[in-house]
Amino acid sequence: MAIDIIPKPPEEEPIWLNILFYISIGFLISVILIYFLLGHLQRNSEEILEGIEISLQVAQTSEERELENSVLQYKRKIDDFAIIFSQHKTNSGVFPFFEEITHPEIQFSSFQLAKPSVTLSGTAENFVALAQQLSIFQKNPKVSTVNLSQISSGEDGNVGFIFTLTLLPEIFEFK
Repeated sequence: MAIDIIPKPPEEEPIWLNILFYISIGFLISVILIYFLLGHLQRNSEEILEGIEISLQVAQTSEERELENSVLQYKRKIDDFAIIFSQHKTNSGVFPFFEEITHPEIQFSSFQLAKPSVTLSGTAENFVALAQQLSIFQKNPKVSTVNLSQISSGEDGNVGFIFTLTLLPEIFEFK
């Protein structure tokens, strides 16, 4: 083992390391000061807000309180209606569908909807028109089943009937 008799000068640290150290210390001190400053500002803001709320409550008359309560009740009712309306399923897609596929000599007098089944009762000018309407329903891809019942002949030559149709769910969707 060699023993060094000549002392070596200590190695100097690079200058950038010293600068970085002092910048880090300055940043740490500024973060701590900002933390306490923001806490102080928050407490002051809360105190000011409480003072404003108290002054508003004192300044309100009983009439204003009643008016505010009634407005809040209406707001709750509107919010409840909005929930109901958003969950409402519309059947308006059914009517345009029947407008397109109804024979011109057919008149429907009753319409009962129990998804996906529709019961239609009405009159036709003759048996040919009724048969054509039955064929239109059977050929339509949106109608899965067709049932024709209670056929009756009227005194004026009209034919009474009841159709029971089972429709595909896509008809009930609003477009």
